[in-house]
This record gives sequence, C-alpha cells and structure tokens, in this order.
Amino acid sequence: MAEPWAPSLTDVGGKIPTRTRDYTDPGDDTPTGTFSDRTVPTAEMVQPTVDGAVTAVRSAVSQIPDDPRFYALAREAAAWRAAADIELAWPERDGDIREVYDRLDARAKLALQELVDACDDAGTGVDGGTPSWEFPRPVPWGDDYL
Repeated sequence: MAEPWAPSLTDVGGKIPTRTRDYTDPGDDTPTGTFSDRTVPTAEMVQPTVDGAVTAVRSAVSQIPDDPRFYALAREAAAWRAAADIELAWPERDGDIREVYDRLDARAKLALQELVDACDDAGTGVDGGTPSWEFPRPVPWGDDYL
C-alpha cells in the first residue's frame, strides 16, 4: 500500500529540475518538471529510488499523524531524500557530483529532522510515545529501599 504522503515524480523532479530534461529533443534544455520515458533517468528507473526514500522516511518515526501538515513534511523529506539518491546514482558531471549530492543530502536530513521534531511534539516520534520510567536515586543510608 502506498503512503498517502508519498511524493510524486513531479515532486522529486522539482528538487532536481535538470534531471527532467527531454533528451529525445536535441538542443532543448527546458526541464519538463517530471520524470518520463524521455528523461535520463527514466520514470521507471527513478520510481524504486522514490519508494526507498518513502521507506526511509517512514522508518524514522513510529507513526505519521493523519494530518495534512505532517503529510507535507513527510512528502518533502522523502522528495529531498530521493533527489539526493538520484543525483548520486546518475551523476551528470563527475567533478561536482560530491558537492551537489552533499547539498541535496543536507536538505534531505534537515527535512527529515523537521518531520521527526513535529512527530515528537505530537507524541508519535522516534519512540512513538513509548512510556519511559525513572527510578529513584538510592537513599543516602543504603543502596535500596527495603
């Protein structure tokens, strides 16, 4: 079952528009805004990367609340993660791949942290609202209460 907040190929293409150029039309560098069978990489090649990004985001928190605000945060985090992974998997130029990937990776990590923080505030974050216990300090006259 697909997540309702999963980014579309257009969401991901908006993060890395130079990857959405139609390579079957020589001389035209206009981005199409999405991945298709006319882009490199193609939509078929990109979709598993997007699915992997959704899985990574989903595993970062115990539950994403059913709320448009949380869905938007999750969609952004997954789109940035997919964009970084696509850039790393299909580099255009070897010289600047590391710099471009590092910038996209930083955006992906920031977006994921924003989602985690929002979910933590809602009680569905990393620990999923799991109760935590504190044990009293031992009494000064012994090791345990008897």
